[in-house]
Amino acid sequence: MVCSRPAGKIKLRRERPILRAIGVACWVEERTAAEVRRLPGERSESAPLRLLFDDGCLQLCRMSEQAYETYLSLVSGLPAETLDDGESAAIAIAVHGIGSVVLDDKKARRILSERFTESRCGSSLSFLLAAATRANWSAQDLRAAITAARNVARMAIVPEERPLYAELFTETTAG
Repeated sequence: MVCSRPAGKIKLRRERPILRAIGVACWVEERTAAEVRRLPGERSESAPLRLLFDDGCLQLCRMSEQAYETYLSLVSGLPAETLDDGESAAIAIAVHGIGSVVLDDKKARRILSERFTESRCGSSLSFLLAAATRANWSAQDLRAAITAARNVARMAIVPEERPLYAELFTETTAG
């Protein structure tokens, strides 16, 4: 699975359990990793992700020439049909090898479904729910991870999952 926006901006104490619990290899392309800004006082551009790479939770990959051509087609053109570097790199890697990608951006999901029908797309919310289920998290831990992802990493909720998201947080006030 390729991540278009790695959780590098969420505190590392949450990322490790999430990526370990998901139970599949999580890849991040070099361009996507470069988008994650370094932490204050760190020298390396990939500093927020370093512990995840060292722990084996994330694996860095470089796209093939064919994937690079797809990447270029996704970053160039009319604004309605182009994506940012991270989403474009994630889609290119998924299309030319890995097969599935986590995307929350509406336009990125549309472009993937229209142009690359063989690739599967998941959302950050479904990714977190799968991790929570596999690791047997409490509802409170799941809500905390979702809140951190939304506040720190700008995770979006895809339209078809908004009722589920609302239900998860309605339980807080009801319980």
